[in-house]
Amino acid sequence: MTTIAWLFFRDNPEQCGMRMDGPRNAGKRRVLHADAIADRDFTRSQALRTVPFWTFTLSFAFYSLFGSAVTFHIVSIGAEAGIDRAVVIGYFVPMAAMSVTTNLFIGWISSRTRLKYLLCLTNLAAVFAVCGTIYLSQPWGVALFILGHGITSGAVIGLSGIVVPRFFGRRHIGAIAGVGMSSGVIASGIGPFVFSLSIAATGSYHLVFWISIAVPAILLLL
Repeated sequence: MTTIAWLFFRDNPEQCGMRMDGPRNAGKRRVLHADAIADRDFTRSQALRTVPFWTFTLSFAFYSLFGSAVTFHIVSIGAEAGIDRAVVIGYFVPMAAMSVTTNLFIGWISSRTRLKYLLCLTNLAAVFAVCGTIYLSQPWGVALFILGHGITSGAVIGLSGIVVPRFFGRRHIGAIAGVGMSSGVIASGIGPFVFSLSIAATGSYHLVFWISIAVPAILLLL
């Protein structure tokens, strides 16, 4: 990895004679939308005092929590819904295909539209993912489960790397992005444990499912 990094890594687009998300061709004009390029560099403390930072960060962290919890408990969740182990694990195949497709779409459309609209799509898909998990015993629930989880995971991966430079600049990108990444890691560790508490306390996952559905719904409104 060190050799690959030494050969191919560049610190910023300017080293390659390029501009971040700028026009590709010198003679071709392109109108950039409002949040295409940050107009100033925020410090970490300044970024942490903004609503957009926490709306994006908590949206990503929620799916880290819920997605990791569902992955860890998928066999048990399937059993509660009356679905065979092999069948429920097989849902991850179309889910992965949907995730990759969404990731590519987000990469293409992110320079052409406001990121808040893509975050709305992400949280709406997260609501579908939770609904699908609740009603996994129904055919339409399986469809929501696959589509919701696939779209949300692909969108989170696609958006998480571009929010900080677009909104807060690149001077303090490590300090700002580090908070978001830490939040995601912590959330992914908490998620399976919270699901375990639900099954231990009530004998079912439905309590944590219904609590979970409120989080992306609130973030969607924000």
